[in-house]
Amino acid sequence: MKTITVLLSVALLAGCHHAPVEKKLSDGCAIASLTALKAIQGDPYVQERGSNLVSRATQEKIDAADVAAISSEERGIAKALSVVYEAQLFQNGRVNRLRLEEKLKGYGNESAGMKTEREENAREVSVLGKTLETCYSEFDTSLRARSLAIPTSCAGIGQEKEKLDSDWVNLELSLAPKKK
Repeated sequence: MKTITVLLSVALLAGCHHAPVEKKLSDGCAIASLTALKAIQGDPYVQERGSNLVSRATQEKIDAADVAAISSEERGIAKALSVVYEAQLFQNGRVNRLRLEEKLKGYGNESAGMKTEREENAREVSVLGKTLETCYSEFDTSLRARSLAIPTSCAGIGQEKEKLDSDWVNLELSLAPKKK
């Protein structure tokens, strides 16, 4: 009997020693983060140029995810949600502007250069939209698995948004009426 007890003890100790415990997202943070992600994904809010105003309901959900975070890794998830929200707001503005350009096109005042710019804007809106959809899907899967990892499709979304924002500002400056 002693031999079996010793063997079981050795087997249990060896098994525990080689199986590191993986850190997981806490239940509260996972639920709050999923709720925030769904709010971001469905948020139609369009910011005015230069404004920092955002949808209060969505921001409260992101803040709730931050409050539910109990570790620095979980706070990183809340920070990533904020970056994704900024990209979504940017996308909403681009889509809104593209719709306005489409309406103006119907009045027949579009030059060849304006048409090319509108088509380029449409392509960029499509690319960022696909990137956001991939991010949402992977982030949802990650949060449901209680993973602390931020999906790679979401990690670079802030830089992509910044590049497009810079291009957008340059475009607006080039279209602005020249001062005489």
